[in-house]
Amino acid sequence: MSLSVVEGNVRRSRPVALVVGDDLDSVVLPHAEARVGVVCHSFNGHVVELHLQNQYGDCNSFDDSYAHRACEKNMLDGKINPSLLNLEQLSYLDLSHNDFGWIQIPSFISSLRTLRYLNLSGARFGGLIPPGLGNLSDLRTLDLGGSSNIIRAENVRWLSDLFFLQHLDLSSANLSQASDWLQVTNMLPSLVDLRLSDCNLDLSVSLPNMVNFTRLAALDISYNRPFRSPLLINWLSSGLRFLNLGGCGISGMLMYLFHSSESVRNLDLNREDKVT
Repeated sequence: MSLSVVEGNVRRSRPVALVVGDDLDSVVLPHAEARVGVVCHSFNGHVVELHLQNQYGDCNSFDDSYAHRACEKNMLDGKINPSLLNLEQLSYLDLSHNDFGWIQIPSFISSLRTLRYLNLSGARFGGLIPPGLGNLSDLRTLDLGGSSNIIRAENVRWLSDLFFLQHLDLSSANLSQASDWLQVTNMLPSLVDLRLSDCNLDLSVSLPNMVNFTRLAALDISYNRPFRSPLLINWLSSGLRFLNLGGCGISGMLMYLFHSSESVRNLDLNREDKVT
């Protein structure tokens, strides 16, 4: 099968490996350092995974100019080709840390109904998050983080049908208008890991009547609007193991927080919230 995933300029000739395994849990890769390329199912030959992320990760994490340039040269850019829809059994799509020029996430991605993993983090998408992503009802992981507040959502009602979602990262998305963020995420029964750092969230939202975060183990709501009431933390903290509240102006509530969050093993308050 010939498939063009990205239309436009590809900054380097990226090798694509065709990997065949007995099943998705026992895929053997020719290079152990990273999965990059195509994974096919051994029984029917269908493409089930596309690993097209930038192997260097986030280019902004490199202080060294040479490493930064090497990272940028490794990026894919252009447009995502709708021919992706021909991959009727695609369950895994990773396009993270590439350069799509701050275009909107293509709405046709919402038609990839077999996806269980979608990672578009740091790939320079912008505009409104397509609400149609809520049609991807088999998703276990959704990562749209690292967009420098250029990607946005007016609400997150579209998350409501993602009953199997375990890992959600919308870090640095602009959610300033999404006042329903807590009500909606609270109703995701499988959620284990929630990352909403630097989203301009309103942390003074009214609390839901019932706590449904029965599996939530990690929560990052750092660098959002300051909040003054400890009620939100008290409501969230019963089963958490990791909690990041850095940059949220909670230094005056530290004693209350430590008293009410006995289950938390990793608490990150960052420098700005240290008591002086």
